[in-house]
Amino acid sequence: LYAAGPPAEAGGGLGFHVLRGGFTLDFQEIMDQVAVKTGGTTTATTSTANEPVPAPAPETTATTTVEAPKEASVAQEPATTTTTSENGASTVDASSTTTTTTPAVGAPSDVPSACTPEDPSYLHTETLTNGLKMHYKLNNLFSDTAASSVSVKLEYSGLAWLGFGFSTDGKMIDSEAVIGRPDLAAADEEKPLKYNLKGKGTTAVIPMEEARQTLTDALITQDGTNTVMTFTKILEEEGEHTIDPAVPIHFIYAIGDGNTLAYHAKKGTIQLNLSTCLTGAGAKTAGGTGQNSNRTMWAAHGILATLALALATPLAVTTAWFRTLVPSSWIYIHVFANVSSFFMILLSFILAVMAMSMSKNPAHFSDPHHIAGLAILMLVTFQVMNGFLRPPVEKRDPYAMESKIAGIITIPGTARELWKILHHCAGLVVLGVGFWQLKTGMDLYAADFTVGSWKPYFYAYLAIFGTVIVLLKLWMIWEERKARMGLDSMNPDQRRMGSAAIANGVDPDSELVPVQFDVGMQ
Repeated sequence: LYAAGPPAEAGGGLGFHVLRGGFTLDFQEIMDQVAVKTGGTTTATTSTANEPVPAPAPETTATTTVEAPKEASVAQEPATTTTTSENGASTVDASSTTTTTTPAVGAPSDVPSACTPEDPSYLHTETLTNGLKMHYKLNNLFSDTAASSVSVKLEYSGLAWLGFGFSTDGKMIDSEAVIGRPDLAAADEEKPLKYNLKGKGTTAVIPMEEARQTLTDALITQDGTNTVMTFTKILEEEGEHTIDPAVPIHFIYAIGDGNTLAYHAKKGTIQLNLSTCLTGAGAKTAGGTGQNSNRTMWAAHGILATLALALATPLAVTTAWFRTLVPSSWIYIHVFANVSSFFMILLSFILAVMAMSMSKNPAHFSDPHHIAGLAILMLVTFQVMNGFLRPPVEKRDPYAMESKIAGIITIPGTARELWKILHHCAGLVVLGVGFWQLKTGMDLYAADFTVGSWKPYFYAYLAIFGTVIVLLKLWMIWEERKARMGLDSMNPDQRRMGSAAIANGVDPDSELVPVQFDVGMQ
């Protein structure tokens, strides 16, 4: 175990550490890797401190220092030194201390260290998403004169603006970011700048004032196929989020759809501990809100919402649209689909609230997706209750003139007609907002858990759904046209019977049309 405290205060004394860690080191394993080759044989050094041992070969003169691995250098552990003198006497001295960071002698050269960076100018490399890599290193952590900082290099396999931000909760709003804009870099030689992110629109991405533009080595370049952005940022600056290298920090990143700052083509969040190897256990946690431990709950939330909004709700709406195709059973399918959708949305909402409450940084209703989910739940609840409270069909005068607004919109003349308009409109709103909700939910899940998005499959579903609806509607219009042509051939008595049926309270759109009814004939 090792720890380092803050700079000594005036009174001195032991305070809370600012950097801590631990590792396991097997010195015997290191000793076995260091071999003294003599006469075609290899002998591992295993003697005890200050104890003379026979020299393997009198003619050999060598000095070999066993050095601790890179990870162990900060612990200042004793290292064993074996010296073979010209007279053949060999002694082992365990009193020396090794602080070098050179890898152990004799280690396989083709096996990289867990912390080996892909760029030798940096200490760590992390793949943020497909095509985007981050290299970084910490500077001046223990300096009494220079400010501690982090140097970052983003490499993107493509041409686009890049952003890398620092957040308290993994969300974009109220975070701070470094953004590089290649179009301005080429035109005005603008370097990457620090921005305050006050919202999700480009007008809410505001550059910090000039006095706070303290980045050094800031540059964004392109070579025709790749984009590279580099910068060095001070860890603790007044009025900005502090970057503590000893604890996991939420970072956000974004890739533009081109060189001009606009809506991002890709975005994501990652939680990193800058002072540890990213490949170590617990060093990295995907998910801007610390929700990785709740991934199963979020997945269940998404599955239930998908079944409700992509299956049950469309089924309820389409059976009402095309009820003439199943005139005797559509109402039962419609009611079953609506009730099923309500229960699945309710369970999905409960799971989302529970998962958010169990996350490291709960942020209830902090995203439009959260607010839309609550609105959908309330609207579906109203829709189900309104369905069961449907008013009865009222008699109306078939010869009465309909009241219209601007000659287009018919004013409902009965409670049943008003109910029908509300019921239809609510169903359409749930269908449209539900599709949008599924899309944003897939975006959030992909960003929180750094997984591939299901949006391409969702778009394919929407295309198929829309195509089927249009074809069915066109077919029904054709059938209605043929029916009207047949109606024109009806005799006047038949037409008078239909009008009298309406006058006696039979709704032609009702699912409960009586088989027989009496109509007085003149």
